[in-house]
Amino acid sequence: MGSTGKVRTRLAAAVESVLKGIVAPGRRGPHRGAPVEPLERRVMLDGSNPAWLAAGSAAAWDASSHTLTVTGAATVVADPGSDEPNVVASGPAAHLTIAPATVPSDIHLGGITLANGALISVPGAGDTRPNAIHTVLVLGTLGSSADPTLSIDAGSTLDLGDCDLILHTGGADSSGAAAYANVEALASGGRHGDPGVPDGTWDGPGLCSSAATFVNANAGYEQVGLAVVVNSTLPTGCLTPRNLWMKAA
Repeated sequence: MGSTGKVRTRLAAAVESVLKGIVAPGRRGPHRGAPVEPLERRVMLDGSNPAWLAAGSAAAWDASSHTLTVTGAATVVADPGSDEPNVVASGPAAHLTIAPATVPSDIHLGGITLANGALISVPGAGDTRPNAIHTVLVLGTLGSSADPTLSIDAGSTLDLGDCDLILHTGGADSSGAAAYANVEALASGGRHGDPGVPDGTWDGPGLCSSAATFVNANAGYEQVGLAVVVNSTLPTGCLTPRNLWMKAA
């Protein structure tokens, strides 16, 4: 074999070695010794978000545990339905926006846990919308044994805007008393005002309403806010079989 043939053989062997380093699972790539994953695996990970979560959202979905872990800006664009994600978010960068493409919509969530400055916001359709045109967050499942998790620490916020929240209580809390106490305490923090005085700004931690903040600032006093009721206490029973209702009012 001549010198030209030897050069070609060596070049082919070198190219083959580099290609193996790029595509072989578990092998280390030719640059800086970094492990290289198969291209096929990277594509699967990039396409793993469910259809109800906007592309590019900084959130990880674990279908086996129904957990959506939010680490940055993320958006729910449709009803998750039976997926019922348990939303877990921590830190001021974690901001989940509930903005379905179709309104009115019920958005079903399994639970909410917000900590260390995390935020969930539900943009409304504005004060000129008909009363029925808004988003409703539905927490929990009818027939469950326990109340769904609704945990918001002192530095975090669920901003309902001018939308509603419905919480299905579990069989162990059939009267809704435990869920009511929890939601009322969160709303009290979000009201950010003195008891019995119409000075609530509705911009505090917990359950708040940016829509109420805007209206009250223009009015110069607390004109609107969030109302918390147990469904069984409503005279018309219009929300049966839903258990606990929180409405912008």
